[in-house]
Amino acid sequence: MKKIIVTYLILPIVSLLIFSLVLTRFDSPSNDFLKGIELKEKIAEKAIGPKIILAGGSNLAFGIKSSIIKETTNKEVVNLGIMAGLGVSFMSNQFMEYVSPGDLVVFVPEYTLYFAPKIEGLNPVILSAVYSYPPSARHVDDLNFIKHEHFKFQSRFQRLIQSFSTVPSSKIYRYESFDENGEVKINHKSKVSLEDFKNYNFPIDSNKINNENFEDFINYMKKVKSRVENKGASLVLSYPPGKKDFNFQKSVLLLKEVLNNNGFEYLGKPSEFAFGHDMFFDDIPHLTQKGAELRTIKLANILKKYFNGKVD
Repeated sequence: MKKIIVTYLILPIVSLLIFSLVLTRFDSPSNDFLKGIELKEKIAEKAIGPKIILAGGSNLAFGIKSSIIKETTNKEVVNLGIMAGLGVSFMSNQFMEYVSPGDLVVFVPEYTLYFAPKIEGLNPVILSAVYSYPPSARHVDDLNFIKHEHFKFQSRFQRLIQSFSTVPSSKIYRYESFDENGEVKINHKSKVSLEDFKNYNFPIDSNKINNENFEDFINYMKKVKSRVENKGASLVLSYPPGKKDFNFQKSVLLLKEVLNNNGFEYLGKPSEFAFGHDMFFDDIPHLTQKGAELRTIKLANILKKYFNGKVD
């Protein structure tokens, strides 16, 4: 009987524990891209208000130069954007923590986020963020401990397998890619082919505008806007970079019209944030350094007009 217990119960448990301990050697590396959340939040903690808070996905990490906005508006700038997969509720929970009286939150979600099913829930990007930077768990609604631990186990096992791989890891999506402002600094030469650029399209038609997911987004953001205003601050929306394409920009104008009708101010015009394929880095909407500079100059001038009460 003792032999059976040892063979079928104790040995498997001990083996699993040993294997789990081995896997801890393959924890999320300190150079993980999502660990950039820590850098961005340290910047936010030190920023003196009234300030500008930029929130959104990787379109901001790869497409903004905070120093230009600061110089143009004479206001501190915090760029929290890092990855769209974190979702709207994570982003809004995060920026709400740093909103102070007089601040302006410029929310620039990727277009997919307007129509994402529900206002998110757990996904691999959120779990990766919490794994890479545990304090970010405070931005997650209903974080499930079991799912989180299961994800950690899977991630460690995947890194164990990758340790035997000869395929080089990405030199872009790592912590070292960020500069002192929490913005990607290595996006120099365009890697987007003209063919991929031409084939890229994200139509925003009446079917999407009228669907349940977009309605959820609007209702959720109304509550967020109210919370921001209760803190004595303001929230506006603006465009992520898009392609120079008439139909694409026409669809985005339809999106802007619906949001305006629901009480949201949308800064700029889609044509002001439309770029050719040579301005995109490795994907749309990731810009090169030159593209990021051009986009930021446009946004900075729009923000200057906004603070002077002269927005079109």
